Amino acid sequence: MKKLDRKIINDSSNIKKMKEYFLWRYLAVAACVCLIIVVSVITIQKILNRSSESQKTKEFFTIENGVLLSYTGTDTNVVIPDTVTAISADALKFSPSAALITTVTLGKSVKTIDEQAFMGLNALKAINVPKGNNCFDFSDGILASIDGSLYISTVATQSDSDAFSAFLGKIQSGVTSNIKFSHFVIDNAILTMHFDEPSYDPNLFITSLTAFGHTITFSDPTAIYGNFTIQAFQAQNCFVFSKLSNSVGNTWIFRTDGVYSFDNTSNYTLDYAYNDSIVTFFLNDDRTLGYKRTLRKYLQSQAVGGEIEFCTGRDEFCCEYGSVSWNEASPIYIPQSSYTVSDVFDLNELFDKWHQTVNLKIDTLDEFLTFNAKKYKKGN
Repeated sequence: MKKLDRKIINDSSNIKKMKEYFLWRYLAVAACVCLIIVVSVITIQKILNRSSESQKTKEFFTIENGVLLSYTGTDTNVVIPDTVTAISADALKFSPSAALITTVTLGKSVKTIDEQAFMGLNALKAINVPKGNNCFDFSDGILASIDGSLYISTVATQSDSDAFSAFLGKIQSGVTSNIKFSHFVIDNAILTMHFDEPSYDPNLFITSLTAFGHTITFSDPTAIYGNFTIQAFQAQNCFVFSKLSNSVGNTWIFRTDGVYSFDNTSNYTLDYAYNDSIVTFFLNDDRTLGYKRTLRKYLQSQAVGGEIEFCTGRDEFCCEYGSVSWNEASPIYIPQSSYTVSDVFDLNELFDKWHQTVNLKIDTLDEFLTFNAKKYKKGN
C-alpha cells in the first residue's frame, strides 16, 4: 500500500512537471510567433512607406522616352531615376528648391547631359556618379563626360581662376581623338571650345562664350595655352572672362543688359603711358565683383628691378583695391584700400637691381627718386 501511494505521488509530480514544461514551451512558441508577426508588420510597413515615398518622388520627375524634362520636387539632394538616359536643358531649374540643391546623383543609365541641365543650381557642390555609369566622372569639383565633350563645374571650383585651372587639369585625360568640340560650363556660362589635333597634346581654342543670354564669338579663337592667364568666374549679376598677360589683356563682362569689353593692351609703350591705370577684376568672398587698379609702370617688369624705372617717390601711389557697381552701362569703381610703392616693394632692393641692370651713374635711391621726380609725372 505504501509503495502504491509513493507511485501515485511520483506520477502526480511528473504530470505536474510535464504540464509546466508544455506550458512554458507553448508560451515560448507563442512569443516567437508574436515576434515574427510584429517584425513582419514593421517590415511590410517600411516597404509600403518606401514604395509610397518612391512613388511620390517619381511623381516629381517628368520623363519622356528616357529624357528627364523637369524636376519639381523640393529635395536638396536629388537622385535621378535609373530609367533616365538623358537630362535636358534646365531640367532642375523649375524645382522650388533649385537654388538650394547641393547634390545631384545621376542614374546608372544617364548617357547624355545638356550643357544647360544644371544651370540655376547656384548651391550645387557635387554631381555623384554611381557605379555602373561609365559615361561620366566627377572629381575636383567638375563633372566630365568620358569622351571629353562636356565639363560642368560646381561651386567647389567657382573662384576667380580655380574652375578653369581644374578644367585644364582634366582635359588631358578626358579628350579622345574623335572629339572636335567641347563645352565647359561654369555656373550660368558656357564656353565652347575647339580641339586642334586632340589625339596628341591638344591645342585648345575658345571659339565662343554664352552667359546671361548673350553670346560672343571670337573671330580670332582664343588659345588657352601660352604666356597668359585665363580667368572665368561668375559674380553677383555678371560673368567675367579675361585673358591676361601680366594683368594686361582683354576682359569681357556679361550682364543681362549686354556684354562689356575692356581692352588695356593699347598704348603699352611705357615711355608715354607709364601712369596709365590697369584694371583687373576678381571675385570677392561674398561673390561680389572686386577690382584692382595698378599703375602700368608698377606691373612686373621684364627687366630686373625695372618696376622702379619711373618711380618718383617713396609715397607715390601704386595700386588700390575696391568693389564694382554699375551705372547703366558703365562700371563704377569704389576704392576700399590704397597702397603706395613703399607698401608693395622694397625700393632699396629694386634700386640695387636696377642700378646693376642699366649701369646707373646715380649711386643712391634718394638721388634717383629726386632725379625721376623732375623727369616724370607722379602717378595717382
